[in-house]
Amino acid sequence: MNLYAKVCLAAFLSTPLLVSGQTSIFAHIEAEEFSKSNVKSTGCEGTCVADLKNGDFLGYRAVDFGPGGITEAINFRYSKTSGIGGYVEIRLGDPTGQIVGEFAPIGTEGVFKEASITLSDSVEGVQYLYFVGVSSSSDPILSLDWVELGNLEFTQKIWTVCGSLGECGEGKFVPADVSETHEVRCCSDTEKPGWTKHPWCGVWAESDLPTCYHAQNFTSALKICNDNGARLCTKVELEAKCTQNSGCEHDRDLVWSSSAHDDPDGHWVGCGSPDSNCKGQEHFAWDNEIHEVSCCSDTPLSSGDKLKCSEKGVYGYSEMFNKCFHGETYGAAEMICSNLGGRLCTRSELRAGCTKGTGCDHDKDLIWTSDVFGTGNIVESDGSFSLNKLVTPENHGPFVDNEDSPLFNVIGKYQAMEETTVDTFSLLSIGGSGRKL
Repeated sequence: MNLYAKVCLAAFLSTPLLVSGQTSIFAHIEAEEFSKSNVKSTGCEGTCVADLKNGDFLGYRAVDFGPGGITEAINFRYSKTSGIGGYVEIRLGDPTGQIVGEFAPIGTEGVFKEASITLSDSVEGVQYLYFVGVSSSSDPILSLDWVELGNLEFTQKIWTVCGSLGECGEGKFVPADVSETHEVRCCSDTEKPGWTKHPWCGVWAESDLPTCYHAQNFTSALKICNDNGARLCTKVELEAKCTQNSGCEHDRDLVWSSSAHDDPDGHWVGCGSPDSNCKGQEHFAWDNEIHEVSCCSDTPLSSGDKLKCSEKGVYGYSEMFNKCFHGETYGAAEMICSNLGGRLCTRSELRAGCTKGTGCDHDKDLIWTSDVFGTGNIVESDGSFSLNKLVTPENHGPFVDNEDSPLFNVIGKYQAMEETTVDTFSLLSIGGSGRKL
């Protein structure tokens, strides 16, 4: 490797190389230090450009891309409140100049994160670099902190979800690089003529736009939906089958979502009836697992509803929207109950029989609850405390849950308990009997 290449690589992997008087190769460019822009104000107390919208542009003069083949990628540090809509065009010369790349930001819940794209065309020499916002809505596309040029691409993965959960050979949901190609379905938060609307979903969905789109990368998929006045569906919307039967035979395809790949969280599942011989024990489950859905409500959702468990004052439901919900993820279950007007039940409500006898043969099924880790002590089945032990779905079985004496909570899937001396525990009175998980 020659000296020039070594300097370039070191600059991208460590401190960006800056040359006085111009923005240099592999430069670190602060977003608010633009040379030209139609953005009226910056943001972040002057340290970023906030809420870039459709038609907004940022221009940076004298950006040196170096010899051809040296600069291949642009890294962004940005935030985005939601995962809905919009992308940024990378152009040369002026806001309508040659497009050399497109960045489709995914939602970060307002937290600044890094992601990058590979340039679609080779760029060399000193250029006037522009970032132009494109969106079919007036919602902000992103807030931009800085960008860096480079020749290494940060791998960004997006969830793809089977168009009809369980009917795809590749799997139910698979993380994919943004450069991979998958099928496209779009969602709209407002009614669109001819689009599919399922009663348990809050969105309208379509695949024929008016043509079927196969083998599209993530940016292309986002643009297709944006050009149709819609957006990519979220992972949960796809999991809940909100796009099922919307055409193009995509029910058996992996479809792009707008959701960034991350590790799943988890919630407890419990038996639909405390009096039934359930198909499994109450346990902690990953949110990507498949279980049944029953819902609870603190008020009746229709006339004639009767309290199922008077001690809790809760109404229970299993047959909803004139159908039964089998084999749903946690996110889908939560959406179904919310759109019904209710909520997921707690473990204690299932134990009290709040959904018992509400139909769909769920009395013997494991039902999603709203409970997470941290709802009581974790003690060994013989009543002794487990010190400094990892609590995971793989080792939940030997534990019992003593809810009557909450000494501490386990706050995460892999959260180790803090080590505490046995003498400390011996001074505490443990009330109540442990319940089998």
